[in-house]
Amino acid sequence: MRRFICFGLLTLTLWGCASDLDVKLKEFRKNNHNLPEFVAYRNMGAKWKMSKWFEEIDSMDYQSYQLQSSMLSNQKAMYGIEPMNTYVTVERFQKNQLSNYQYFNQAPTLLKALMQHYRLSLEGSNNSDVYNYHFSISESTSIKTTHGYEGLIFQAEMVNNKQSASTAGMYAFLKRKDAYWVIKIHATKYAMNYLADDFMKIVYSFD
Repeated sequence: MRRFICFGLLTLTLWGCASDLDVKLKEFRKNNHNLPEFVAYRNMGAKWKMSKWFEEIDSMDYQSYQLQSSMLSNQKAMYGIEPMNTYVTVERFQKNQLSNYQYFNQAPTLLKALMQHYRLSLEGSNNSDVYNYHFSISESTSIKTTHGYEGLIFQAEMVNNKQSASTAGMYAFLKRKDAYWVIKIHATKYAMNYLADDFMKIVYSFD
């Protein structure tokens, strides 16, 4: 089973210069700890809104490797606010890609099969002595977007067994028309205390 290591990306040294980080944090605090200026993004036949601070990360960029290791679809897009170590990924699946997930997970729907596959991939890392971290995963919650799409969402926290620092993320799974989508955000645990509502804005705007 494929294990996810992308959370480790967030513990690396900040790529952005200190001044860029300081400017963004100042504006973030001034905006009541919310990401500013949500604008329209389009990719893979879908559109959604998120902060203009997110810049698309090319699949050939050196920093994209760990993000891509957590993604199961060949149709994908990655965005980051690198000075803040905050990343959003979007994946698109066709129905025929999910039949094996449904069979092995014995899930009642393709949407639940997709979600369960991601959960099991995260939980699989907890059963190995190779990794110095473990995942804590919340129960899933059902949602419906502004445009009426059914979805599921859960939170995951990666706790480093040797350090006090931890990182966190949220995973949203949507059925939109004839395709299935996975939208994720990764950030530090502290940042996620403020970014959860920003992530939900992204998910609810998805169309």
